[in-house]
Amino acid sequence: MRTISNKNYTIYHLHSDLSNGVTNIDSVTKYYEYIEAAKKCGMKAMGFAEHGSILEWVHKKNKIEENGMKYIHAEEFYVTEKLYFEPEIPNEMYESTVDTDEKEMQVKIKKYIEDNRTQKRDNYHVVLIAKNYDGVIELNHLSSKAFQRDGHFYYNPRISFDELVSTSNNIIICTACIGGILASGTPKIKEAFLKFLIENKDRCYLEIQHHNDDMQIKYNQFLNVISQKYDIPLIAGTDTHALNDNHLRGRAIMQKSKGVNFDSESNWDLTFKTYDELVSAYEKQDALSKNVYLTAIENTNVMADSIEEFSLDYSKKYPKLYNDSMAVFKQKILEGIKQRGVDKYKNFQQYKDKIIYELETYKHNDAIDFMLLEEDYKRELRKQGVHYGYSRGSVSGSIIAYLLGITDVDSIKYNLNFERFMNKERISLADVDSDWFSEDRWKVRKYLFEKDGLYCCNIVTFNTIKMRGAIKDVGRALGMTLQETQELCNLVQEDENKKEFVEDKIREKHKQLFEYVDIVTGTITSLGRHAAGLVVSPHEVDKAFGTLYISSDDKPISQINMKEIDSLNYVKLDVLGLDCVGLIDKTCKAANIPFLTPDNLDFNDKAVWDDISKDTTLIFQFESDFAGSYLRDILRESTIKNIKKKNPNFSYIDLMSMANGAIRPAGESYRTELSQGIYRDNGHPALNDFLAPTLGYLVYQEQIIEFLHKFCGFTMGEADVVRRHFSKKTGTETDIPIIKDGGYLTGNKTHYIKGFVQTMKEEYGVEKGDAEKLIGNFLQVIIDASDYLFSKNHADPYTFLGFACAYLRHYYTLETITSALNIYVSDKEKSLNIKEYAISKGYTIEPIKFRKSRAEYEFDKENNKIYQGIASIKFCNSI
Repeated sequence: MRTISNKNYTIYHLHSDLSNGVTNIDSVTKYYEYIEAAKKCGMKAMGFAEHGSILEWVHKKNKIEENGMKYIHAEEFYVTEKLYFEPEIPNEMYESTVDTDEKEMQVKIKKYIEDNRTQKRDNYHVVLIAKNYDGVIELNHLSSKAFQRDGHFYYNPRISFDELVSTSNNIIICTACIGGILASGTPKIKEAFLKFLIENKDRCYLEIQHHNDDMQIKYNQFLNVISQKYDIPLIAGTDTHALNDNHLRGRAIMQKSKGVNFDSESNWDLTFKTYDELVSAYEKQDALSKNVYLTAIENTNVMADSIEEFSLDYSKKYPKLYNDSMAVFKQKILEGIKQRGVDKYKNFQQYKDKIIYELETYKHNDAIDFMLLEEDYKRELRKQGVHYGYSRGSVSGSIIAYLLGITDVDSIKYNLNFERFMNKERISLADVDSDWFSEDRWKVRKYLFEKDGLYCCNIVTFNTIKMRGAIKDVGRALGMTLQETQELCNLVQEDENKKEFVEDKIREKHKQLFEYVDIVTGTITSLGRHAAGLVVSPHEVDKAFGTLYISSDDKPISQINMKEIDSLNYVKLDVLGLDCVGLIDKTCKAANIPFLTPDNLDFNDKAVWDDISKDTTLIFQFESDFAGSYLRDILRESTIKNIKKKNPNFSYIDLMSMANGAIRPAGESYRTELSQGIYRDNGHPALNDFLAPTLGYLVYQEQIIEFLHKFCGFTMGEADVVRRHFSKKTGTETDIPIIKDGGYLTGNKTHYIKGFVQTMKEEYGVEKGDAEKLIGNFLQVIIDASDYLFSKNHADPYTFLGFACAYLRHYYTLETITSALNIYVSDKEKSLNIKEYAISKGYTIEPIKFRKSRAEYEFDKENNKIYQGIASIKFCNSI
């Protein structure tokens, strides 16, 4: 027997507020609070056995290991004797099928069983622990299976007893609390489980606990007898639910507020224990001899020592759709060149050079399979008549994305930046967000979930208690009136980071209340799914990290959150909703014209711009009073006249994109001057020429990249790395001297960067002192603006969407208004604005009329009328 030498133990039966995702207010303690406590105790290993889940296990593993401890992968499972209990077949049923064909009889009996089978809410507890990485995969798979709506989930996620006893030697089994099989099971399942424990004693433990409760005392003594008789080791599980007494009180307050009550908890000691406190609890319990419980405590360390550590897989997990991805990629690029017609352009060589450059980057970054995935599902959705936004974010800078139909934005024509999306210096997982009409998003998910070779899941979110809710819950439990708690809720404020707070004088006056408000604020209460994000994996996610289901969604959801998924380099697609896309699509269909894209729109149509300058109703990004007023200001004749003086070749669409950037927070410093066409002098003709397209102002993130490349000697990829440093406020202390005077960027000693001072001397003859003054001023502009600068790669496609709305509104007014009324029918304020616009254009909106009205709004082009749809009336719909 192992010598009991060290005064420490391993905590493994431990519940954080993540258990609340499966049970009701099981804990108010965060997992990292337990980890800090374990580290202070000098523990060498620890794990969590959340009820029915392994939620956030990647974060737990990383945090435990960061604190110098071994991670134990575990879960407290619910176990049922059977998923379904089948009924006895009544004799009369056999008698009625005597003269029936045997096959037909079997069908009838099968249907009878399915119609009359029952489920039992036995849901016994057991703790399963992964012994090694194979055990992690097995445990994750079991955890995922427990949530399935095939009989597994019944009040709680659960596995069958057969699945429990079919686990491999990679799983360690602990019998858990008095809710376990040996304490609460039927004689039949008790006998079967004991037989299993005896036969698998090398990986099984009988779990005693320290709670000073009569049932626990008797159970401990029973387990000791079993242990002595069959040589199955005891282990000291703590079944911890709270960090300390304050957290335990916070838990009780929340349970009282929510009407939650766990039977027989009054004598349970659920707080985190040091070794000495745990020993003292067993002494006080006085159920077992000292040697027995000390050995059980030491067995927590024996168990921990038997577990093999494992590393997480941080490789890029791009789904692979083709055996020879490069060959397919090249073929699709060639097809895209023909389909887009760029081979007919005079500057086709520029396209070829950019394609080769991008292709090398995609290959270098192992991103070809990702681009083929993007091309695949978007091509298939187009076949179904589903359209998506022209582009969103940095991918707009890729000409290959345009050729493959991933975007509808020609990055060369609109001078967009590829390195903002991908470069060799910043090798990170490719990421493309896409905008879809809200009514079409399910079609995207359906295709991805059903495609062979892909393993998809939605992404879990956690619903938590906000401060106002905590005040009401805690106040209710403390006997405060609704009026009193509401008055305090009215005093809650938000700081610049959107964090809620209450002034100190109020907190001091209600000290006890806020002591517990602070504890329970942020506590998880239930689970949800991310509105847009889903994982698309090349391997089974239910095994890799675990999945679950919620009642409102029939698709699996990850058991790790967005940040964990990102850290493991899984492909995450954001299927975002944008009703503007639906407005364009529905209007084009109503007008019987092709779907509008930048390739078939005339951005120089003066009639459309004149229309925009008068009214911005339904113009995407510019519908608010502030944005609309600003766009109208920038399109005024006086502004255009000032701009033409220094930039005669300006375009209205570029001006609208600039306005899109200027209405963001970073535009505050130049917004007014820009709207008046006033140019900013940056102190040197070269800098003024560089920023001339944006009237001398730093409007876009990409301008930082281009500045660092052109005036300081950074490669475009290096420049993007530095731009990210500015936006995140990290690393700039080493970047700024290089920007000024040159040097090597960290991690790259093969490329010397000249710096601004040397470049200005060599290229423009500017002396050192003057150059230092110029770069000092310009760097301050970058620092001030980098937090909120808009991306041109994002501004341009969104501006194009806005123009498409304006184009349709001008030339297909009736169709546009009718489509908009149907799309925004639930938005009363917007619907009212649309109706006012319709009336201003001479159209009438008629009430519901027999033979004229349908489910949705319909237009009558001959009479310039729109008939209200019956679906717009509450509780009415089509027949």
